[in-house]
Amino acid sequence: MPRRQEQDPFERIRAKEWRSLPQNVSVSGDTRASKRRRVRNASRTISVALLFAGIVALFGYVWADMMRGFSEEGASGAAAEFSSEGGVLDEDWFRAWTGFDESRAPNLNRLRRRLLEYPQIKEADIRRLPGGKIRVSVRERRPIGRLVGADGTVRLVADDGVIFPSETFPPSRAMLPIFEDAKIARDAGTGFERVEGIGPLVEFVDEARTRCLPIFAEWDVISLKHFPADPNDVALPWAEIRVVPKSSAGNPSHGRVREIVFSAEPKSFRQDLRLLSAAAAEGKLEEALSAPEARKKDYRILFITNRKNPAEEFRELRLIPVPAAGTR
Repeated sequence: MPRRQEQDPFERIRAKEWRSLPQNVSVSGDTRASKRRRVRNASRTISVALLFAGIVALFGYVWADMMRGFSEEGASGAAAEFSSEGGVLDEDWFRAWTGFDESRAPNLNRLRRRLLEYPQIKEADIRRLPGGKIRVSVRERRPIGRLVGADGTVRLVADDGVIFPSETFPPSRAMLPIFEDAKIARDAGTGFERVEGIGPLVEFVDEARTRCLPIFAEWDVISLKHFPADPNDVALPWAEIRVVPKSSAGNPSHGRVREIVFSAEPKSFRQDLRLLSAAAAEGKLEEALSAPEARKKDYRILFITNRKNPAEEFRELRLIPVPAAGTR
């Protein structure tokens, strides 16, 4: 037999060293950190793809709904069910305002836009029902006061400041205080007129109606001459809400209160209303106005902050005599 050729000693050492190396080590540099990086990149790519797909689907749905509204117009007749939340508008008004024709299927988008052109309506929702019907639901604005024009025309002011006609409201529901000297601007988006800075005034009216309804019912005019158009200015010393009660008919003592001056700042006017309500409930106001020395005088009610003790400031009610002819 041929003699086996002996392996070079150096070759044996090199072979042994090669075999002793770990054989499961990746030669590509695939470390744990690189794997995490690839997972993050993949997750980011998937998230972007899903977001893009969602946006496309949303726009597709809106576009399809819009096209359906256009394409179904005039295709066939449709009966309408009309309802109004918290308001006075009825189905007769709906048909008169929109010119709704049951012999033709309406364009829902155009119908909704037409409803929102009426300033009394705050929101409108229109849905198709089985059997070719549509359901029309609207939410009306809530009036908190009136504006009376020089010609006697009465308009209502909503709790978001929007001004709208009063014809649809029965007189019993439209007998709200008259707002005088209101700052009025036209909304650039809707084109509606609105009273500026209405937020604190809404709080005032709601608080008065809730806390002292009998007194609120006597209010005839709320002057906004010193009421700021910017809500950030309500805490300024000159910012006031002036209330003129109704005439003395049927209420001779309170009729001699010609004006009640409240702070325009919500925290202060809440305290003022509590003081006024308590004085009326406890008979203190009636007693003061019925005193012999007070019977021939008219008064203005003011509320001031007593600062004699800075650590314990509090609001006070004061009766201030005024000329009998009034102060308006």
